Parts: sequence; C-alpha cells; structure tokens
Amino acid sequence: MSVLLAISPIVFVMVGIVGLKIKATKVSLAAMLYTIIISYIAFNGTADLIKTQGFNGVYSAAQTMCVIFGAFTMLSVMRLSGAMDKINVTLSHVSNDKRVLLILIAFAFGAFIEGAAGAGTPAAIAAPFLVGLGFHPMSAVMASLISNGLPSSYGGAGLSTIVGTGGVVDVVPTMNASSTAGWLHLFGALIVPTMIILLLYGKKGLQGKGIKGFLLSIGATYGATLFVISNFVGPELVSMTTGVVTIIAVIIYVRLVKIETPIDFYVTKEKKAASDQTSVTIKEDKFSALQALSPYLILLIALPVIRFNVPLKILTVYGYPTWVGLVIFIVALIGAIILKSAKLIPESIKIAFKSIIPAFIAMGSLLVLANIMNKTGMMALIAKTLSAAGGFYPALSVFIGSLGAFMTGSTLGSNIMFAPLHVQAASLLNLNPSILVGSSSAGGALGNIICPNNVIAVATTVNLLGSEGEIIKKVLKPWFILALMYGGLSLLYSHILFPTYGM
Repeated sequence: MSVLLAISPIVFVMVGIVGLKIKATKVSLAAMLYTIIISYIAFNGTADLIKTQGFNGVYSAAQTMCVIFGAFTMLSVMRLSGAMDKINVTLSHVSNDKRVLLILIAFAFGAFIEGAAGAGTPAAIAAPFLVGLGFHPMSAVMASLISNGLPSSYGGAGLSTIVGTGGVVDVVPTMNASSTAGWLHLFGALIVPTMIILLLYGKKGLQGKGIKGFLLSIGATYGATLFVISNFVGPELVSMTTGVVTIIAVIIYVRLVKIETPIDFYVTKEKKAASDQTSVTIKEDKFSALQALSPYLILLIALPVIRFNVPLKILTVYGYPTWVGLVIFIVALIGAIILKSAKLIPESIKIAFKSIIPAFIAMGSLLVLANIMNKTGMMALIAKTLSAAGGFYPALSVFIGSLGAFMTGSTLGSNIMFAPLHVQAASLLNLNPSILVGSSSAGGALGNIICPNNVIAVATTVNLLGSEGEIIKKVLKPWFILALMYGGLSLLYSHILFPTYGM
C-alpha cells in the first residue's frame, strides 16, 4: 500500500497532463497539494519539512526561469529585429534541406550548449532558434528534447557526472561513471538522428539520395566522439567536444556529399510557421551574416569561457542556472546593440516576462512535489521496491535514472538521489556498481526527454505552453525505445561483457 501511495503523485501528473490533457499549471498545483496531504498521512511529513521543501522548490524554479527568461529575450530580439530572417538565408547556404538543419541545430549545436552550460539550456536555446528559422514549434520542441537525451549524462562541464556521482566516488570513480554511461550513449547516438526524422516526418523523411547516409554518419560521429572523450579524457569536455566535432562533421558531409532534397523538405516550406509571431518585418539585407549570427556566436564563446574560468563556488552563489540565464540575457542586450535594435529591448523583455509566469507556477509546483517525495522517502521506497528485480536490476537502473530525472528535472538530481541506492543494490545482488551507476546516469539523461519541467520550459520558449500533454505523448515512444535499448545493453554489460569492470 505504501508503494502505491509513493508512486501516486507521479501517476497523478502523468494522467493529468498526458491522459486528460489538462494544462500543466493546473495539474502541477493539484498534484503538489495532493503530495503534501499524503506526505502528512503516510510518510511522516511535517510542517517544517513542507515549508523548507516548498521554499527550495520555488527557489529552484526561479533559477530555471532565469535561463528561460534570457533565452526568450534573445529570441524576441532576433525575431523583432529581423536577424532571424538573415540567419535563415545564411544557413540555407550550408544546406537548403530542413532535415540537415534540424540535426545541425537540435542534435549537434544542442550538445555543445549542454556542455557549455547545462541547466536545461539546450532545449531553451535550440528550440526557439529552430522556430525562428521557420520550423513548426512542435517539431522544434520534439527534436530538441530527444536530442538532449544524450549529452545530459555529463551536463555543463561534466557536473552531472562529477557532482552527481560524487557521493559514491570511493566505490565508483568518476571516470568509471563517465565511461559506462558512454557505452550506452554510443549506441543511442547511432539511432537518434534517424529517430528524430522518422518521428517528425515518417518514412518520407528518409526520401532522397544521401539523407540516410547523412543521418547514420552524423550519429556515428557523435557516438564515437562521446565514447572516446567519456572513456579516455573525462566528463568535463564530453558534451562540448561532441557538439563541436558533430557540427564540423555536418558541414563537411554536406560539402562532400550531395543530398537530394524533395520539395517538401526545402527550408522555405515551413518559414511561415514563425511569421505570425513576428510583429516587425525587416528586410533580410539589413544585416551581414556575421552581424545577424553575432548574438549566438558571442553566446558560444561566453558560456564556456565563463564556466571554465570563474570558480564554481562563485557561479553557484545564487544557483547554477542563474549565471547561465544572466549570461544569455546580457548577450541578448549586447546582440540588440550590435543589430542596431536597442529600441526593441523593452518590448523583448516584456514579451519574455509575460511568457514565463505560467511556467514558473507549473515548474515551482512540480519541484516542490519532487522535493517532498525525496525528503519523505517516497522516491527511495519506489527505487528499493524495483531493486527486488534481482538479476534484471541493471535494466531497471536505466528506468530508475529516468524516474529521478522525471521528478527532479535533471540528470544531476537523479544521480545524487539514486547513485547510493545503486551501489547498495550492487553489493546485495553481486553486480558491478560502475555499470549500474553509469546506466542510471544514462537513463537520467533519457528522462530529460519526458521530464515535465523540461517540457514546460521548452514549451514556454516557443509559445506552446498548455500543450505539455501532447508534447510528452509524442516523445514518450522514442524515450521508451531508447530506455529499452539501454536496459538491454546494461544487462549485457553487467552479466556477459564487462561484469568485473573497475572492480
């Protein structure tokens, strides 16, 4: 009975958002109140605990809102100034195939941003970027969320692995956790580009000479780079290096190999999708290509420079996501000046502020819910119940990792919560702790695909707030396919290929 009560808040959220398609703002508030009630009744919840975790949840949501606010301000500046139109033209010189640009921005560029900043930044930047280029908002959201299911095991400068598994470093060294997660993502990367195209466009998305080779080649490049860096260099540079190498690979491939583009996949086909969100029309020749791209180029430089040169204790004074959001916001202001559109700043800020209020309510409620579940032992009870699976536990560790990310909103939170549990289970079941912790970290990354907090955040940046249920429903299948594959690989590694790795 206790286990059923423990899992009921998760069921509440999923049924409300996905099943009944109620707006996340309403569902999250109701689910939070429900969780508070059952924590008092069945899990020794106290007024002090609720008060403390309520404050922590709202504070964490405010930090995440900094990222969304900065991203939304930048997007508004780019749209209203007309710079996005120029970028659209510029990128068409790389390829006029929207499938190529989708992979370039969501898959490759998103990995770089994850490594540079983490904290949910990739989807918040990549999705509105794609919308600004003319992609349908739902396509942009789905591609960005699925793509973020790989590099999140490492996060900004490797924090998800380094800090997330720091509590078990005496049993599972950081490099072991980094390596074993990479063993799983190596194969995930091979299929994700093709999965994205099939999900968005069906089999017709693979039509045209050269596109299948492109998707497989880019997936292989991404996977091989991630594998090498995670196994032989360390978690700090995994996502960033993978993103850079993959971006270069995309550009080289389209230069060397002719990709046949059916008329349905020319970039201009969906350009109208963003036109109704742009209130100012400016001729595309107002800017040079470099000038139009400058805000994103500055961001690409600023995020890693600050992350690797400013002490972490300074960056985390007001929460890790806060500095990321502040940098994006400042770059948006600088970008507006470079684009000679400083007069658009007040309107861009107003648009961004109005857009984040509903997201703040939903995200804050869900984080309060997750904190209460964690501190009252509900999450631990769920995970320990799953550990009764015995020899199948390696596969379940992937799903436990996803559960942690689903509720906490990050792979970092999932790793902190469940890494000690996996070490304990490994001892009881005579399994390899490094593989279990790495599998959970990989599963936590996949959990970012369906995590309500991430979905709310990215939906806000592309004006799809209220469509969270539809988004989760659409990305649930690719998440499940990847989680099943990772679970099978974890079983293979634990019982057959590498049962004594690192022991």
